[in-house]
Amino acid sequence: MGNLKTLNINGLERNTTSVYQLKPWLDQKTLSAETDIYREINLVNQRYLHNKKWVLVVSSDKQALSKVHQLSKSNNEQMLWVHANKVNVAQIKIEQTLMRGNCAAVVLCNAQLSNDQLRHIEECATKGQTHCVVLNQAKALH
Repeated sequence: MGNLKTLNINGLERNTTSVYQLKPWLDQKTLSAETDIYREINLVNQRYLHNKKWVLVVSSDKQALSKVHQLSKSNNEQMLWVHANKVNVAQIKIEQTLMRGNCAAVVLCNAQLSNDQLRHIEECATKGQTHCVVLNQAKALH
């Protein structure tokens, strides 16, 4: 996470806001709690808030949208949600979306991807200059 400084007309620092910094072009994170995933989605949305492109979120969590909305201090109108439990989300569709470059970012929640699949997704993201974030919840050990 980095800081974005906002300057007023006199050039003085007015405030500092945390923003999500992405590694080019694929970022993978394993998070300890479900709420951490919602916070990360919110940070991605904040990063692209002033961009004219969508943030596409693919999640099988039925309540994720409402949970992100509860945590959000910003507008979620530029977020497009695909519920993976209602629609079959094939990897080829994700790759095509990344290569088109119509979205500012694509967020994949709890996606089970092999290293080869991740490498190919990164190639597609690079080609389309679309950030891809893979967020996984850590498995609880019993």
